[in-house]
Amino acid sequence: MLEYSITEGIGDHSDCMALVERILSKIILWTSASLTYVSHLQLIKSVLFFIQVYWFIMFILLCSIIRNIEGLLATFLWKGSFISSLGAKMAWALVCYPIQEGGLRIKRVKSWNKIAIIKHV
Repeated sequence: MLEYSITEGIGDHSDCMALVERILSKIILWTSASLTYVSHLQLIKSVLFFIQVYWFIMFILLCSIIRNIEGLLATFLWKGSFISSLGAKMAWALVCYPIQEGGLRIKRVKSWNKIAIIKHV
């Protein structure tokens, strides 16, 4: 039962929309600034990741919410906004690899959600 709920997620899609909206509001705020890729990367690793930490610890996020969040992060990283996910320089899965393996060391949302929930067990 635990394995099913960790892989599929529980709850309603609308329950987690507050998290997505909070991330989106930060991205909208930063869109007007002229930031570099390095700035986008640092904001994702620090601010946007730590917005999610409480949710990781308390809830098992739905896969659709995880995809939505990762889509917003990828679009912000490459485009500097939240509009249009087309034209990424690199696949999101590769961006999350360690630097030694050619990635940018961004933490995967699904992996960290699983780790935070397993800590309760």
